[in-house]
Amino acid sequence: MLEAERRLAEAIEELARMIAKSGELLVDIQGGTSAEASAGGDLGAGPPGSPPGAVRVEPAARAGGDADAGLGDGSRGGTGKPHTVAGFDPRPCLDQLPVFSRDRRGRTKTHGMWIDEHGVAHDLLSGEHDGMHVQVNKRAVRLGRIPPGAKMFSGSDIELKFAMGMRQTWERTGTIRNEIIVINKPEGPCQGELGCDALLPYYLPPGGTLTVYWPGGNHRTYRGAVDQ
Repeated sequence: MLEAERRLAEAIEELARMIAKSGELLVDIQGGTSAEASAGGDLGAGPPGSPPGAVRVEPAARAGGDADAGLGDGSRGGTGKPHTVAGFDPRPCLDQLPVFSRDRRGRTKTHGMWIDEHGVAHDLLSGEHDGMHVQVNKRAVRLGRIPPGAKMFSGSDIELKFAMGMRQTWERTGTIRNEIIVINKPEGPCQGELGCDALLPYYLPPGGTLTVYWPGGNHRTYRGAVDQ
């Protein structure tokens, strides 16, 4: 009877040691980071909806930059915090985009991607399929760049349509964002008086920025001009 009690006590003691050891190290396998639990047990509150006692382990920084390099968080809440453009690599997006080409009639279709504040890529396409060209042309009329009823060739370009969307968001919510898009057009934003390169500052919300990347390692950041 005494032997059985001794073995039971040893088993309980060993179990207690195992439980204590399991709380000494919490590892974030995805981020490759680890954190030792404090005497109190928690390292910090977990994300909303986490079970009691959940521990949040911060992700490790990417090689060569900050943990959020190249992603940014836009300006939700009106902070205006930009993407960390210096750390953004457009090559994975460019590799997924089709090669820029012209059809038999010389017409082109630009493909692109928008990189949101979480680093997720969303497809973009030039053309009139989404109706945004109508708003782009209406603004050109208000700016005095074209007469009423006229249309710009650049009105269906990805860059101006995206900038118009940013302006609409600002007009609706007051949120100024700083965004990144990648396009497959080798020459980048079109030139000329009515080209994207000249017009983008007048379509973006005041203070907002749009950084456009295109093949060949090229990019340019446009900033919204004072509204007019």
